[in-house]
Parts: sequence; C-alpha cells; structure tokens
Amino acid sequence: MARPSMHTARWKPAAAKFLNLAAMRLGWSSPGIHLCLKVARTIAHPANAHAVQLAHVAEAVQYRWALLGSH
Repeated sequence: MARPSMHTARWKPAAAKFLNLAAMRLGWSSPGIHLCLKVARTIAHPANAHAVQLAHVAEAVQYRWALLGSH
C-alpha cells in the first residue's frame, strides 16, 4: 500500500484543532505554524500513520516550544 506524500498527509480533526489553538495561544507567525506542520508530518511518517494525529502535533509543538523558550 502506497503512503501519501508528506505534502498530502491527512490530518485528524483533533490534531488540526490543537495546532490552531496552540499557534493562537503562543502567538506563532505563519512560517512558525508551517514549520510545526512539517515537524508533525515528519513525526507521523516513521510511525506509519495514515493521518497526522494529535500526539504527533503535540510532540511537534513541544519541540518548537523547547527551541524558542517562552519567546
């Protein structure tokens, strides 16, 4: 079975909602949100997930938060 490419990955509704909420609360710019999207897709890929899930997005947000601190 062929896996979808990174650019056409499916998103679980809860994952998209979580990312939008996190981005709004943390004041991320569009490039910052895009970076988090890419990281979440990268995390989901080796897990053989058919869709980006809330856990993948939460991990990506943690990485971004750790890199930026509270800025």
